[in-house]
Amino acid sequence: MSFDIAELMHGSMQVVIAAESPYFEGHFPGDPILPAVAQILLLETLLRFSHGNGAWISGLSHARFVRPIRPGERIAVRIFLDLGFRTKGVHISEFTIKRGAQEVSGGSFLWHSGLPA
Repeated sequence: MSFDIAELMHGSMQVVIAAESPYFEGHFPGDPILPAVAQILLLETLLRFSHGNGAWISGLSHARFVRPIRPGERIAVRIFLDLGFRTKGVHISEFTIKRGAQEVSGGSFLWHSGLPA
């Protein structure tokens, strides 16, 4: 993925998505935005930094993608880790993606702390 991590801490990171990122190609010609799948990959990158390379996202409980992310914009990705639901290695966490003070995406997701079986 073509992005530059400007700042990385446990549970949060500041990211700039390069205008040359292949995720902008075809999504949408003349008006590029970062697709939801690329935003989920950002979440998984942060999750792996916080919980090791064995962590992976298995699904979204709910999500809202309310504002577009354009090439070259600096965004803040934050995960509110482990909301207390844990069963058989499955965790649930909330996330927000913001541009400045404005939320562009948010929701909750299920994740695992070990490699898939």
